[in-house]
Amino acid sequence: MNIEIGKIFLIAVLLCISIVNSAVITGLVTEQMTDGSIGDSIQGAQITAFLELSENETEEIATAVSGEDGEFSLNIKEKYGKYLITSQKEGYFDGGVGGMEIDADYRLLNGDLTMSLIKWSTIYGTIKCGGEPAQGAVISAESDYKNFSTTTNAQGEYELELPGNVPFLLKFEKENCVSSSITNVYAADIDFSMDLSKVVEKSKPPEIIPVVLDTKETVQAESDNTLLIIGGVIVVIILIAVFWFIKKRK
Repeated sequence: MNIEIGKIFLIAVLLCISIVNSAVITGLVTEQMTDGSIGDSIQGAQITAFLELSENETEEIATAVSGEDGEFSLNIKEKYGKYLITSQKEGYFDGGVGGMEIDADYRLLNGDLTMSLIKWSTIYGTIKCGGEPAQGAVISAESDYKNFSTTTNAQGEYELELPGNVPFLLKFEKENCVSSSITNVYAADIDFSMDLSKVVEKSKPPEIIPVVLDTKETVQAESDNTLLIIGGVIVVIILIAVFWFIKKRK
């Protein structure tokens, strides 16, 4: 009997410890309007809680999904520390708030989340290179949110759907053409057509073909030249001797 009572007491103690070392984080997810005001609540957002271990390191500790009224509840084991709470849902930009602490009622201080609705727009146009349609040209849009890209068709035409409330860096690239870019672009059904300049190829210098002489022929030619010089010297000496002899006899 005493053993059974001991078991029950131990279970009760463990439950109390579990309750003490756990907390419930609650919050609300709403839409943030373009003018900065708060709109309707967002149902079905994926909520994730991370314990901030250091400046660049976190540990996922709990997840939840927001209800019809946009409210969510996260059950976590760690009571103390700072938390990063994030929200994600298709068609919205990710939301999040970091450095949050739990108050005495186990509710997150200023922990309500807002998410902006992604408003899609299309940029389009025709890309040419040297006045001719540039088939296969690459149009890329880079941002802190996401990167997007597409290529032109045979007529040099393209369309690219982008979030309209995000600034992009647009790049236009085509092989053998000079690349171009436009900064701080907001997509709003705008025509971005462009005629890229062709890359001018530098003329190549004439190829120098080395002439390889036959070593034997070179040595033979030098030998023949030496013999001619020696022969000429001998002839000159003979002529001088003959001239001197004739002059002596007179």
